[in-house]
Amino acid sequence: MGPIRRRTLIATLGATALTGCVPAGIAMRGDAGPLEGGIGGTGIVGTLADFGSLIVNGLRVELPDHARISNGYGSISASALAVGQTLAVEATMQRGTPVADWVRISHPLVGLVERGTTARGAFTVNGITVVPEPGMIGQPHPGTRAAISGVWSGARVIASRIDQVGSGASDLIAGDALSAEDGRLQVGGMVTDRAAGAPRLRYVTAVGRYADGIFHVETLQEGRFSRGLPWLANLLVEGFLTPTDQSPGRRISGLGHSFDAQAQVVGFDGVRGLFVGAYNGHFRVERAAALPQDLRLRRALVAQAVSAPGVLDFRSTRP
Repeated sequence: MGPIRRRTLIATLGATALTGCVPAGIAMRGDAGPLEGGIGGTGIVGTLADFGSLIVNGLRVELPDHARISNGYGSISASALAVGQTLAVEATMQRGTPVADWVRISHPLVGLVERGTTARGAFTVNGITVVPEPGMIGQPHPGTRAAISGVWSGARVIASRIDQVGSGASDLIAGDALSAEDGRLQVGGMVTDRAAGAPRLRYVTAVGRYADGIFHVETLQEGRFSRGLPWLANLLVEGFLTPTDQSPGRRISGLGHSFDAQAQVVGFDGVRGLFVGAYNGHFRVERAAALPQDLRLRRALVAQAVSAPGVLDFRSTRP
């Protein structure tokens, strides 16, 4: 695997004109050219940095009245959106601006907060270690139920926001789904009481009850986006890398999909990154930029990137 080499993002992604609210640091493919026969949409997975309409991953995403909004339990209103939440957004490019068709609040965990024994104020929810990132919004209160916003880093969740929820809410765990050694479904490293089925990597949201080291599933939903993960001209994902046996040897924790074999993501281990490319069955990541580990600094950087070219320092991930 060769070293990351710098190139201009526009040359890598193609000569797409940058207009409207898309910052010059992230060239986007427009509606006119679907990728390899795919539908040519835009998928965004990242932290909500601010409003006006939605600022995520250095993009200003318009939120029209007709956009559908949901979480792991079903449809919700736009008033439930809050800074620090991790969102999955399906959008179309309209005159250079991404316009949301569907927005999902992607909580990796909802459940009882239990005090942890590790450093940095870590705690557990549904048996998973949660590490508060610097600047996390909200505070954990052991013995209460909470919805955790954040991203996976291996078998841990790095939390950007924590919200108290009512005692009647079911437990939830969402992330990479794989087969455990005994053939049961494993989500985010937590074993469930369901059979895994075909041994393939995917994203799953499980709702049910965590007890005695097992997640007891009541409902299971596959896919991060409303239509699974379609063929996308643009995919922008915030997250951490985790090792994998498949080439190129790494994937994004919690995404539920692998990079294609040509990605050269050397230098991003242990670093929160923003990965940009297209999707055609595998994530064809072409550019990556390191992001601050502090929510406050990341919000400032991402908000600035909306209008300031070159703020996000992208590097090529292809030879």
